Amino acid sequence: MREGQRPRVLRYHLGDLKDHTVYEAEVVGLTLAAQLLATEPNLTFPASIYVDNQAAIRSGETITAKAGHHLVDHFHRQAWELKRAHDDYALTVRWISGHDGVEGNERADREAKKAAGGKEQNSRRTLLPTSHE
Repeated sequence: MREGQRPRVLRYHLGDLKDHTVYEAEVVGLTLAAQLLATEPNLTFPASIYVDNQAAIRSGETITAKAGHHLVDHFHRQAWELKRAHDDYALTVRWISGHDGVEGNERADREAKKAAGGKEQNSRRTLLPTSHE
């Protein structure tokens, strides 16, 4: 979200909850946020990504081989590419309390629910980040 501008949105259906966790979906959300930054015209820093899942934020503090960590690696690659492309790079991932009525967080929750509806809710493939695995 940018003050005075229409919010940009990316959605990606990761899969069924029996195969994936909320944590994985939150980390995919981080990657989608980084993609929005990477494709932002006239991007300026500092920039912040707000997340209401502390586990997703803490996931970047350690290097482990736990389930879903390849998704964290993808976010880190996105952030590194941003840093390489911008001399003034300053990105912070911040925690925001969920369900406090913050419009940006409420909007993100609505979009996540749409994405959970199935892959037909995905953003166009050409807008989504590519995998570097």
